[in-house]
Amino acid sequence: MVVASAPLLGILATCLGIVGSFRGLGTEKWTAIAAICWSIAESLIPTVLGLLVGLVAFVGYRCLRAQVEALPSEMEDATADLLNQLSRLRSSC
Repeated sequence: MVVASAPLLGILATCLGIVGSFRGLGTEKWTAIAAICWSIAESLIPTVLGLLVGLVAFVGYRCLRAQVEALPSEMEDATADLLNQLSRLRSSC
């Protein structure tokens, strides 16, 4: 859920920032361009943060999923070791 929603929220914040950056277009041409460029650069920060959160969540999910998928084989190995030890104890008695 976080992997899918974090980048989308970042892009939404970027769009809102870009729309907000066009408010001052009634001023002088170069002043308006400088203000728009600065506002667009500021509005890209939520996108970067959203992508970073999504990436970290995705890597964490993949890591946990790999551990969960390895668990059944580890449990089978532990069960086989336990049965071997119990059979050795039984045969020595």
